[in-house]
Amino acid sequence: MVRYRKKEFKKILHISPAEYKADSWGKLHFGDSTDYIERGWHRVLTYAGEAFRRESYLKTALSFFNSALKRKSGSWKAFFFRALAHSDNFNREDARSDLKQADKLSRMVIPVDEIERILFNGSR
Repeated sequence: MVRYRKKEFKKILHISPAEYKADSWGKLHFGDSTDYIERGWHRVLTYAGEAFRRESYLKTALSFFNSALKRKSGSWKAFFFRALAHSDNFNREDARSDLKQADKLSRMVIPVDEIERILFNGSR
């Protein structure tokens, strides 16, 4: 996992889309940073959040998922991974709500009942 300093986290989480600048290759970057973020920056935030969730940094993971959803409210992956973070945090209602929203937004069929059974009952 890529490690960032706290001030870099704040910059990534709170940058507005207007602050992104495209270079001649069509990639986006912010400020003076050498880090490039492609046009799907909400995906970058979602996958970073999932990396933190897997490392059990749930508060940080939730902030990444929330930032991704602020930038693209129709991101089913952000809802799905945020549901997993809520279940890790024993927050069943928010997890169920996010799973249902992910299912609603996804082009695939997400077996919400099966996922809830696994998450909340511990059976596989």
